[in-house]
Amino acid sequence: MAKQSGPLSIRGTIGNLTHRRTQDGDIVQRKTSIDRERFMNDPVFEGSRGGMNEFTLAGRAAGLLGKVFREGIAKCCDNRIQSRLTQKLQKVISADSVSKNGERNLLMGDILLLNNFWWNKDAQISNIMGAPYRVTVDRTTGEVKFSIPSFVPDELLKSHPTATHFQIIASSAEVDWIDNGRRAAVAKTDFTLMGEIPTKDFTAVLPLTKNSTLPIVSCLAIRWYQSIAGEMVGLYDKKYNTAGVVDVNVG
Repeated sequence: MAKQSGPLSIRGTIGNLTHRRTQDGDIVQRKTSIDRERFMNDPVFEGSRGGMNEFTLAGRAAGLLGKVFREGIAKCCDNRIQSRLTQKLQKVISADSVSKNGERNLLMGDILLLNNFWWNKDAQISNIMGAPYRVTVDRTTGEVKFSIPSFVPDELLKSHPTATHFQIIASSAEVDWIDNGRRAAVAKTDFTLMGEIPTKDFTAVLPLTKNSTLPIVSCLAIRWYQSIAGEMVGLYDKKYNTAGVVDVNVG
């Protein structure tokens, strides 16, 4: 694969070269001579077909997680989130040591690998917030508890330069890979003033399903705001808006 460095811009196929534009710039690829029917039926490509199946499975799962946590991670994702999450879920699938290659799946994989996945690669929670937090899952009651003790914002937050306030968002979801089902819950702090005044203790109890056997994934996010004429205006900057998977519970 080659990248175009000159001013000439071409789209489409010329000869056996295909030109296309991506977020990384203009890409030139050699057109394959293998037709779809042969690829789908020739035993030579059995391994490639299996890899394609697993990649497709990971992509669909990435889309599911994006929908599940849409409210909790809104405005806190980078522009490569779909591809990065798909790659992470491919690793989850590859951890399946029971199924045959090409038939590996998320149920038999290691979903714990999702822990510490950052929805915004440019702003990890550990680099933005120094305050401790705790996530506790009670499967009997179906409750997920987030706890963040009082802290001084100016001391433990790397805030957006023009932010006057911030908000912390906690979200948890049961994830059903088979039926694409999900149950999610979200809790948010009040708009909290930056400065030297300590915050209130933050405790949120998110209700999910009692005695659920599904994996429970929990995320934490921080958004920044500026108070203008009494109105909270969101500040969206990939260097500061952060969200990440902070707990994965498999029961």
